[in-house]
Amino acid sequence: MNTSSSDEQWRRLALCAQTDPEVFFPELGGSAVSAKKVCARCEVRAKCLADALNNGESYGIWGGMSDNERTRLKRKWTRKHGRGTTNPPDRADTAVTAPANQTAS
Repeated sequence: MNTSSSDEQWRRLALCAQTDPEVFFPELGGSAVSAKKVCARCEVRAKCLADALNNGESYGIWGGMSDNERTRLKRKWTRKHGRGTTNPPDRADTAVTAPANQTAS
């Protein structure tokens, strides 16, 4: 995959780059709370989520969302905008706010 310089830039700014990667890939039934807390503080969370949506990431926490949350977001987007459209990176930031700020008890 060929990555652009802006793609590389946001990845360098991502807080997850400074965190144990296993935090973002919890075992089945494991907690994603720690990963979501990191994402909630990350300035490039929206770019991360957009990248995950555009590239079909199906595992792990990306942009503060689990794979199930991303699937629900994609379905919602498709219902609103129709099949064949993608979630543009400049709109992902509005979709990520609520899930990334959720906390578990």
